[in-house]
Amino acid sequence: MSDQENPSLGIQDIKNALSVIDYAAEQGAFKGWSTIEQVLAVRNRLNNFVNFAQQQVETNASEDDATEATLESATDSNEEALATAVA
Repeated sequence: MSDQENPSLGIQDIKNALSVIDYAAEQGAFKGWSTIEQVLAVRNRLNNFVNFAQQQVETNASEDDATEATLESATDSNEEALATAVA
């Protein structure tokens, strides 16, 4: 088992599972209200997770951009101060 990769699951995998659930529902694969409610509950949990994960990625990207801008500004200020001190 050491030669095999650890199992992983990504957001795209979950999106694909949502598509499968939607397709199966459109084809009438789920019979009975109890079954339909169970499938819908799982689908909603998966969809909520995907939405949350995508928001986290967007938030982290925004924070990274802000951090880079702050670091660039600080670097520029330090370079100007050093240039002034040397002159």
